[in-house]
Amino acid sequence: MKDRYSYEIYSSQRIFQVLLAFFSCPLSDESAKNQILDILTNAAQVTKAAYELIRDHGILGWILSILQQRYLEDKSLSKIITLVHSLWITNLSNKEKEEDCRLDPRSKKFLPLSMVNEFWNLLTIILRHIRKSLELSKICLLFKTIKSVLKHRTSILRSYQENKNIVLTEKALSCTEALILLYKWSFVTKNDHLRAEVQDVAQKHNVKEILIKENFQKKADANNTTEDTTEETVHIDCLNECEENLRSILTKWEPCISPCHPYNSPGELSDIHRQLDHACACLIVKWELKSFGGCQTCPNDLLIFLEWLQKKILTHHINELLQDSFVKLSFLQLYHKVNGLTEADGRNTMVLQIFTSVMIQLLEAQNSLDMKIHNTVMKFCLQDETEENNLNRDGYLTLLSLYIHVMWFAAKHHDIFLNYITLLMEAAEKIPKKKKDKTPGDFFTVCKELSSVLNKC
Repeated sequence: MKDRYSYEIYSSQRIFQVLLAFFSCPLSDESAKNQILDILTNAAQVTKAAYELIRDHGILGWILSILQQRYLEDKSLSKIITLVHSLWITNLSNKEKEEDCRLDPRSKKFLPLSMVNEFWNLLTIILRHIRKSLELSKICLLFKTIKSVLKHRTSILRSYQENKNIVLTEKALSCTEALILLYKWSFVTKNDHLRAEVQDVAQKHNVKEILIKENFQKKADANNTTEDTTEETVHIDCLNECEENLRSILTKWEPCISPCHPYNSPGELSDIHRQLDHACACLIVKWELKSFGGCQTCPNDLLIFLEWLQKKILTHHINELLQDSFVKLSFLQLYHKVNGLTEADGRNTMVLQIFTSVMIQLLEAQNSLDMKIHNTVMKFCLQDETEENNLNRDGYLTLLSLYIHVMWFAAKHHDIFLNYITLLMEAAEKIPKKKKDKTPGDFFTVCKELSSVLNKC
């Protein structure tokens, strides 16, 4: 099928009704089913065909019935993933590009929310069938589709919320859906520790979808003993792309009570839901930090993660995060990594500034600081922007970074930081003038100014 004219010929002869009906016929073997899926995938690349297959033929419901009625071989499941991806991308057309443009929300065009929800429900069912033996490139395609659907769905929900005449409290990604994504990812990456963590949360909070999927997954893996013969380099590239998509997907999750849901009140949440919210937030943040720490950090992806933390997580779950020693350590390690990247490439300064504000918020939440000294350091390093302060902006940021590193695990001992400043001042006096002049942001001058301010306290 090359174009809409070919599709119209097929449609006029009722070819698609015949194909959809024959697929479930006892006379249809695996080879015939796969050929039907190939024909539908080709048709899904034609704009008119992709829309009418959903509207007139109910192809999304047809796919859902296939997934629910029978066990699918890897080849058939791969073809279904490709078909769903083609249907989504073709119907989405240029609307995703419009989302990235700074246009008036009223002028943006979206797909019907009912259609987007139908795609999302179908994708969550496909997730149930993911197993180790499935080709990694198809898993990557599935995650890419999920990312695109959630991005569009989030934009639609945001546009509804901006319209004061419409009350909509629906979330883009629920706790259960986020846990299922992490659970399936643990099988793809053979991460037993992550799987155990998700299972632990599911058992404590009675998340039946995860508990049921545990038995289903064991059966699926038992029926598939195919060895992975994929080249190692291709495998790693696909795995990295999948992980990048999953990081983006999980930042669409938000607490049941958040600034983005003004129509909910804390009284509407039961203790059970609140505890599940806390556990889910900690697990997602923990996985995100570990993921960013183990890969080549993309500034844009990290910026999205930090903004998500500030707007949706720290307001409600900061105490739970700080109770986990691994999370505390991971925050500091990732912050140190971003500091190193910023020194090597000045383009990451904005990411470091936002990350620094997050770290300060976490540091203050530990409730063990000498607030007099802390407020003095903050007031000094976060001065209002003036021509003189802009010249030493990097120096202020470096000093603030040093303060966070020293105080992160020793918040009660400000003497350590004060002694460190003193040692820096003594070392600065021994540095030749030529080398001192090359110091970025005139760091030693900033240290000297702070030392004199602290001595007056």
